Amino acid sequence: MRLPASLVYKLRCHLAAQGDLDSTAPAFPNGAGEVICPDNLRRRVLKPLVEEAGAPWAAFHTFRHTFASIHLSEGTNLLQLSRALGHHSAAFTLTRYTHLLPGDEAPALELALSASNAMLNLAD
Repeated sequence: MRLPASLVYKLRCHLAAQGDLDSTAPAFPNGAGEVICPDNLRRRVLKPLVEEAGAPWAAFHTFRHTFASIHLSEGTNLLQLSRALGHHSAAFTLTRYTHLLPGDEAPALELALSASNAMLNLAD
């Protein structure tokens, strides 16, 4: 997935401010300059924030689910969304997030009903 130009600009500014790092250095290191440990980030940052917000059920995966939900509600192409999420197939994405698709009815059935009504009208 391509990043928006504004985000690329901000990331480049952030990296430039980090000094002379090689290309394998983490973009957002811990205090020792190493990769951030997910467990520490969860315990020290995420847990206090979600408790303060009154949403103790929220976790990192919640953000991913929210990202997918917003994109589906905005009509993002399912194949593009699947690629952005790193899923192995659009079918997997669809099975994961089908409950988020707008509408409880099946539009294809409505379409078929409209088509059959039109054919009946022609037969009259």
